[in-house]
Amino acid sequence: MEKIKNVFYMIIDRISSVKLTYSQKNDLYKIGASLVLLVVALFFSKVWAAQLIICLVSYAICAYNVILTAIKRAVRGNVFEEHMLMSVASIGAFAIGEFTEACAVMILYQIGELFQSVAVNRSRRSIKAMMEIRPETAHKVVIGEVVDVDTSTITVGDIILVRPGERVPVDGVVTGGVLEADTSAITGESLPVTIHEGEAVISGCINLTNVVRIRATSSDADSMVSRILKIVEEQSENKSENERLVTRFAKYYTPAVFGITLLVAILGSIITGDIRLWIYRALSLLVISCPCALVISVPLTYFSGIGGASSLGILVKGANVIDELCDCNTLILDKTGTLTTGKLYVTDVCPSNSANENILLTVAAISEGESNHPLAKAIVEYVKLKGIDARESESFTEVPGRGTAALLDGHVFAAGEASFLYDLGVEADIEENEKEKRVHFALDKKYVGYIALCDKIKPDADLAVSAVRDAGITLIGMFSGDRRVIAEEVAGELGLDMCESELTPEDKLDLVKRLKEAGNKVIFAGDGINDAPTLGIANVGIAMGDIGSDAALEAADVVIMNGELRKIAQAAEASKYTVRLVKQNMVMTIGIKLAVLILTICGLTNMPAAIFADVGVCVIAILNAVRALKVKM
Repeated sequence: MEKIKNVFYMIIDRISSVKLTYSQKNDLYKIGASLVLLVVALFFSKVWAAQLIICLVSYAICAYNVILTAIKRAVRGNVFEEHMLMSVASIGAFAIGEFTEACAVMILYQIGELFQSVAVNRSRRSIKAMMEIRPETAHKVVIGEVVDVDTSTITVGDIILVRPGERVPVDGVVTGGVLEADTSAITGESLPVTIHEGEAVISGCINLTNVVRIRATSSDADSMVSRILKIVEEQSENKSENERLVTRFAKYYTPAVFGITLLVAILGSIITGDIRLWIYRALSLLVISCPCALVISVPLTYFSGIGGASSLGILVKGANVIDELCDCNTLILDKTGTLTTGKLYVTDVCPSNSANENILLTVAAISEGESNHPLAKAIVEYVKLKGIDARESESFTEVPGRGTAALLDGHVFAAGEASFLYDLGVEADIEENEKEKRVHFALDKKYVGYIALCDKIKPDADLAVSAVRDAGITLIGMFSGDRRVIAEEVAGELGLDMCESELTPEDKLDLVKRLKEAGNKVIFAGDGINDAPTLGIANVGIAMGDIGSDAALEAADVVIMNGELRKIAQAAEASKYTVRLVKQNMVMTIGIKLAVLILTICGLTNMPAAIFADVGVCVIAILNAVRALKVKM
């Protein structure tokens, strides 16, 4: 009993550093009171009646809710479960005169239950941080006045005031001020993000500095936060194969245990004639055989793994995804927006022999100033950084996909592909380059040069690819709709194993199907919009970067909230680590229980060993399970 007391004090010391709920505190007080009475009962070992009364009080304090639960479940037809096992074992111990051991069984069982509750809450807190990213109230600006309203009443177009330290209630666009935002709860990004006027901001991030105004672009129900919370709430429905296996195992295992225990008690008593001894051994078998360590630790490990991933900004849609991700050996990446930034940058400004850079940039500013084409926007942004002020043209014409023309002060400013300028009467030998996109410019039908643009590989792409290989992915490839020469250059620079280019979404889908048919377990990472069908057909679909997309959240199994490539490797490592802990718990639990069970039948152990095989193993398995909250990288 001294050892039991020491274990209890160690557990109390461990729990004292954890914030307990009201219910957990009550359970702790009951355990403490029962334990004190049990210690007192030990001093009355020679006074049978006094020890019985003290043990009955100790037992009643600690066991009434367990017995009540066992009765309620038995009435509903669920007789063979852990509460019934512990109730029968402890009441049986009372019946054969083992009063202190009956109390010890129930006290330690309650300690195990409390430990489980604390561990589950710890795992839940990691996800709860995400669950608390939705503020209940919002400051709505109504006719110049600020009114506090329920977040659920916000509609598209409403102006919201967000003060320093507050969370943005709905998705929107900054209309007044500059927002320094902490997006860590959404994306896992530790550094603040600066969002300027006119730029989009997602709900759930925290305003760190100034008072800002935001125009809502979604209602509360359609906001990023609400969609994330819906996914988090649904995660528990997606059980892993290991969880389903344990559930099926417990369904048949517990009735079998009752049958075997009864058989041991009857046969042992008949053969030896010592009824009390074999009932004692049978009761010990009941305690040993309680499946709570497996039933608790396996789902808890997966839950902790999902929580640990969410703290990194990786949203995993269920335990089944962890199992799939652990087995994958192939990673296929989309190019634009996944391996590259998805944004065009000016890489070269080349004026013709008859012009200079200043003339070329001025023509670019005027001819592209009113276009919404991504190439035009990138060029205008670059020109502004160079300090060139563009005047508004008198008239503007745009031919979609070909070019633009603007009239100002009697001069014609033109921009576009070579064939467009030729159609306007420009006479020049204009050269193209397959490795970059060139926009050519002319002033009054005279060629003045070109500006080259291209997408850039993400800064962390090469390190991310290496990290993915280290995580056990043996084949890494890229599927792109871009031109072959550009795709192959990106693949070559990153050292990818395969590259397919000039693909339609249907082509990508077919290629992933072929890889799966060849025996590969495929992860596909894309932007979640054009690649939604492929995300759905892959063993594991990972949506990268486009966190505002419904397609990303719905089609993908994993969402990398800030689009960082290195987090693919972190997701793979988290899954392998979680599954490794699950297997450790399963092997340890079954191994120890089987060993102690055999020793008990042979008469080499007693009830304290049975208690360890149940409660002790359960506590160890729980401690091992919550390690999944910390991903080992």
